[in-house]
Amino acid sequence: MLSSGPVSDPQVGSNVVETPPPLQEAAPLYRENERPVYPRIARQRGYEGTVLLDVLVTREGRAVEVNVAKSCGHRILDEAAQEAVREWRFEPAKRGDEAVEMRVRIPVRFRLQ
Repeated sequence: MLSSGPVSDPQVGSNVVETPPPLQEAAPLYRENERPVYPRIARQRGYEGTVLLDVLVTREGRAVEVNVAKSCGHRILDEAAQEAVREWRFEPAKRGDEAVEMRVRIPVRFRLQ
């Protein structure tokens, strides 16, 4: 006999699928983190731009990998952004009440004022 849908076997249990708790993204603790240093030579040359970083945040809220996902076009600014974010603290990602490791994208903007 062919079946057209899920079959419930009382010995196995119901066919209810448990959904995992929602995932809360990791986020920088901006008020606690130092702003990136704007390199003097970049200021003198008028360099500006936004660096997009790919950051692996641990369950403890530390950045363990910081890579440039998209350069601002000026290596010196890319490196200044990476250096700063490596030292940042983050609110770790959470699945329910459990902290989990997560990759996040962090934009760092350099703008002369």
